[in-house]
Amino acid sequence: MCKFIFDLFRKILIFSKNNFKITLFARLLITFIYQLNNYHYICSVNGQIKNKIIMKQIVEVLKKETKEFKSKYISLTEDWSKKEFKRLSDVKESDIVNERGFVNRSGRKEHTKASFSYWNNIKRIQSKGLASFVSESKKDAEENYISSIEKLASKIAEKGLVLSKLKVKTVQLGVNLEIVLTDGNKTVKAFTIIASGDIQKPHYRYLIK
Repeated sequence: MCKFIFDLFRKILIFSKNNFKITLFARLLITFIYQLNNYHYICSVNGQIKNKIIMKQIVEVLKKETKEFKSKYISLTEDWSKKEFKRLSDVKESDIVNERGFVNRSGRKEHTKASFSYWNNIKRIQSKGLASFVSESKKDAEENYISSIEKLASKIAEKGLVLSKLKVKTVQLGVNLEIVLTDGNKTVKAFTIIASGDIQKPHYRYLIK
């Protein structure tokens, strides 16, 4: 809208060179619109900076409150990766073909694209060795933890809690976690649901209400 008005009065300015009052008015209006656009831009940038500061503060609070949960999650991932490596170490290509392949015209089983990709991933894990696989799995878990914290912080920030009055209560429920955040007026509850299995890698998500 401001661009449209700006262009309009720029045209007026061009076609009214001989009328001093119209020219002066057009110049003043163009200057005003230009400054207004700058003001909106500055407000937008300041808003973005403020949001980043709020997000950073919430992330730091959540990191502090989830230290024990993070430790358990990483530990579960480490235990799983050791068992998973042992399981994959015994896998042969013929096992994958028989399990996931298809029967060709001659009646023999062959790889599908998916089974071939799956087998290549197993070979990669086998060739790297146990220590490398465990380290890689723990690194992935660490990155997932950070990503989940940032997503949770974003959802909490949307609730508009007053950070200067923020109080946090954390309850450990087995391997799961419940976090209650309140500023005395608004209350936000976040809790985890973590799952894992013999083959299934430990994973979790935050629910918020």
